[in-house]
Amino acid sequence: MGRMNNTALVTGASTGIRRPAAGELGRKGWNVRLVARRKEKLEETRKLVEEAGGKTEVFVCDLVDVAQVNSLIQKVKLWTKELDLLVNVAGVGVYKKAAGVEDKERAVHCV
Repeated sequence: MGRMNNTALVTGASTGIRRPAAGELGRKGWNVRLVARRKEKLEETRKLVEEAGGKTEVFVCDLVDVAQVNSLIQKVKLWTKELDLLVNVAGVGVYKKAAGVEDKERAVHCV
């Protein structure tokens, strides 16, 4: 039995383990909201979810950008009154010593 009324939000949905996780949610009939930075990869995940039987919405968002995250929050509120599942596993990182990071706020968001 599907869960067509249940809504999941998957961050980092364009690659890695998140992609098959989104596909599995689609197979189970979930409405899957996909979030990632790379639109072309995100569209590949959308296709995977829809071919599995799920419904999707996509949102291109860099989760280290506060303005983009705020926009995502507003978009999610428009999509659904309730979020049943959050798969919040987007990869984020700064690949240098913290003392060398110029944007200190970005470094804090990445920790």
